[in-house]
Amino acid sequence: MTTFSPDDWKKRFRVPTVGYGLPASACPSRILTTTNQSGVFQVYVLDMPTMTLRQITDKPTGVIRGYIAHDGQYVYYQRDEQGNELGHLVRVPVEGGAVEDLMPDMPPCSLAGVADSAQHIGFVTAGASGFELYVIDRLDTGSLSAPRRLWQSKALTHGLTISPDGRRLFLLSTERSGSTANSLLAIDSQTGQVVGELYDDGASIESQMMDGVARSSRVAGDPRVLTATTRSGFTRPVIWNPVTGERQDLALESLDGDVQICDWSADGQRLLLCLFSHAQTQLYLYHLDTSDLQPVPHAPGTYGA
Repeated sequence: MTTFSPDDWKKRFRVPTVGYGLPASACPSRILTTTNQSGVFQVYVLDMPTMTLRQITDKPTGVIRGYIAHDGQYVYYQRDEQGNELGHLVRVPVEGGAVEDLMPDMPPCSLAGVADSAQHIGFVTAGASGFELYVIDRLDTGSLSAPRRLWQSKALTHGLTISPDGRRLFLLSTERSGSTANSLLAIDSQTGQVVGELYDDGASIESQMMDGVARSSRVAGDPRVLTATTRSGFTRPVIWNPVTGERQDLALESLDGDVQICDWSADGQRLLLCLFSHAQTQLYLYHLDTSDLQPVPHAPGTYGA
């Protein structure tokens, strides 16, 4: 006969939780994650080949949100005071080293998005002057430039993605709608000019991703990005070319529920999608050349970031 301690029921609420897993784009064997195994949430990096879990942050108040560099060499997070969400963007080497303040001459602020590429580090701040997009350039000397402001808006702005070639940054903005509905802006990383906008009247562009607002094609020279729109009543994927303005909406009429975007295949021929319906998730592969939708065999459960 099984016996239980009076305190056994408490154990289920104290089981360590893993928040998410985000791979470095150019080094997918390194995965950023968070877990509260130490008692509070801290940021970790999991090295898949060795299954080594390396703790990156060690703040008494914990750190829930982090960002991993494209090459897996650094982790970015906001260093604030006592969890007040006002501070500076910092980075720390995954292999160990000093924490580096990336905006030492700027006032404390909140962060609304961080992204990294081989050419730039981008971040969106939120403060008294509204929302501002900054870019730090990687110099030929190996050092970093001071942050330069590219774009500013009083409207709610959030999320950030940088194209693989570093030429464009993508973010969500409510400036056009004047409500909670988003449009997706493509901004030139050198001039700050808005080079394209994806907007649906009466609907919203929704990324539903932990690490950005769009997925860039992984094929060299292909400017298209994968994001999502609510104009059908459900969240559905849309492929957008910010250079030409062309778009391809994936209706997916056979699916009932919201479809979240995951990624492109390396050759740009398939998409990994996630259906959320009736409190369950199912992964699918979508073949762009044939419009064939193929369910991915997997164990039941909830699949997310």
